[in-house]
Amino acid sequence: MVKLKKIILGLLIFILCLISVNAYENVFKLDEDINYKFPCIINNSLCAPSINCNVTIFDSKMNTLVNGMLASKQGTFYNYSLSSGLLNNSGRYNVILFCGNLITNYTSLDYFYITPSGYEDSSAQSAIYIAFIIILLIGGVLIFMWAYSLESSNYTFGDTLNINMDKYLKMALYCFDYIIFIIFIFVLTRISEEFVFLNLSGIFNKFLMILLIGVTPLVLLITIIVGIKAIMQDFKIIKDTTRMGGKVR
Repeated sequence: MVKLKKIILGLLIFILCLISVNAYENVFKLDEDINYKFPCIINNSLCAPSINCNVTIFDSKMNTLVNGMLASKQGTFYNYSLSSGLLNNSGRYNVILFCGNLITNYTSLDYFYITPSGYEDSSAQSAIYIAFIIILLIGGVLIFMWAYSLESSNYTFGDTLNINMDKYLKMALYCFDYIIFIIFIFVLTRISEEFVFLNLSGIFNKFLMILLIGVTPLVLLITIIVGIKAIMQDFKIIKDTTRMGGKVR
């Protein structure tokens, strides 16, 4: 039990780390054109009109999207437009800014996020996701423990054979727990897409596809086979017991 509590605590800490993303104003929507804006400040002052800024941008997988391209000046900000074709990965996009002229120059680092929704995270959204994940996690563990504790063997009391129906409840609970597990992975996938601090959506998506395509049909097949076998065995036991004059309950 102590080990189980440590496992649950570790999972909760991991989930909290996953969705605890710092809010940032530069958040854009996946697969849409964007205008990336940034200020140019040298020695605590806005850059002179003669200052030019070049940008280098890397996507969430550290592929170079833009390499030293000139940004356009708009008032006190500089702007660089990116087409939707370059923004097909969720995550943090890192930016290197180089601004200067023949007299002075400076280099700085910046970043922005691309998410499916185009919104930055909020404490309310984070709280909802945390609550839902905790409910799924605790509910799944409790259902598994309940199913594991059920006896599946038939038993006799005196001259009466008692057919233990808990074996069917046990199978149903295990199946329901598997469904909860799939929902759990799906929610983690959505969280990783929306709150992209760890950028794990690709891993969760692949794992979810393996579960749905590879594991789920196998689980259904095994459940059907085991269920039919249990029903046939119970019918045979009832038939044999009745034929021998015994009682069945």
